[in-house]
Amino acid sequence: MNRLSTTIFSLSLILVLWTGKLSAYPFISPAIFDDIHTEHAEWMPPLSIRISPATFTSALSNDFNRWFAREVLPSFEWPILHSDSISRINYALPPLTTDADEPSRPAKPSQLRTQVAEQSSPAPRQTEEKHIPPSSITSEPPNAMQQNLPVAGHVAIIIDDLGNSLRKGLDALALPGKITYSVLPHRKHSQRLAQRGYRLNKEIMLHIPMATVNNRALGAGALSGDLTERQFKQTLQHAIRNVPHLKGVNNHMGSQLTQNKIAMGWVMEVLQSEQLFFVDSRTTAQSVAFDTAIQHRISSAQRDVFLDHQVDTEHIHQQFKRALAVALKHGSAVVIGHPHPETVHYLKQVIPELPKLGIALSTVSELMAKGIHQRPSHSGYGNPIQAPTLDTLIQHILAQKEADGAAKLL
Repeated sequence: MNRLSTTIFSLSLILVLWTGKLSAYPFISPAIFDDIHTEHAEWMPPLSIRISPATFTSALSNDFNRWFAREVLPSFEWPILHSDSISRINYALPPLTTDADEPSRPAKPSQLRTQVAEQSSPAPRQTEEKHIPPSSITSEPPNAMQQNLPVAGHVAIIIDDLGNSLRKGLDALALPGKITYSVLPHRKHSQRLAQRGYRLNKEIMLHIPMATVNNRALGAGALSGDLTERQFKQTLQHAIRNVPHLKGVNNHMGSQLTQNKIAMGWVMEVLQSEQLFFVDSRTTAQSVAFDTAIQHRISSAQRDVFLDHQVDTEHIHQQFKRALAVALKHGSAVVIGHPHPETVHYLKQVIPELPKLGIALSTVSELMAKGIHQRPSHSGYGNPIQAPTLDTLIQHILAQKEADGAAKLL
């Protein structure tokens, strides 16, 4: 009965080994591999036996290991392996050691495995080598080896509206380089995303909701003109406390409130006490927020280009090239986008290409420290730069998107 149980266990074990489901370290005592490689190298299967060595080694005796190798394994038909497969198996195993209570072996296990591989390996098959041109195996876009140019302009990219969607927020935070992220207060994922961004050495801002001309819903933490000065300042201070690691603030919407000089004065008084900078998102051409910040001697900037008020890759591309034109002409540009998948995917592709255009990516605070030259507020509406390298890259993105869409229809 014991022999029958052992045989059933062995058959189950060899089935598991053959399916290759386990991986970590050999759980059979190393002695078994001496016998396998010495006597049965021609038919040994490509074992990938891997879990903790301490789990089964103590339970299986050396006598059982030898019986298993000599009596059980030969009863199965295994595919014949070439010497390169046996070598791969040998390298996959940890160094074999001899148990202290066993007599010494005539040869080291590594020597035995080498001898078996040499004796049992058939003559290598002659295969015709085919020349594969490098262009057929590379996925790099054209001009990938183009040299970087001296820095001629700096771009600060702000990704607004973090806090509502965890997935979109994490995708945006994965963008390379010195991106600045503006987080809405009192949202479900605001604090978690701000903490994550801080750990990734990203710059964090508060995206404070402000009243609009069409009375759009603003959510928690919104500022409006019907609040008293005390209520107004307390609301802003609570929002600042809600989002950790802040360096600055910009407005979420606010086409109405940013025209209110008194309300903007209250905003700047709070930011002055909190030592935070301000970026005017310029959701209206009549905004007085930037001028009010200058009057209060607060480090400030204003948005030059919105990337994605139309969520379309081609539109985003043209807007980004407008931002680059501003940066090259005036030394810097402030760009605002949102965590749309299209925006994130586009930026992921083009950010590594900026040094080749003479553009450096900077955080907003770095841009302010360098100094932002005054320019007309409509400068972001000029002609985009000529950037053939980026155009080719975007054509590749659009072609891939079209191919992916066609594949989904099949």
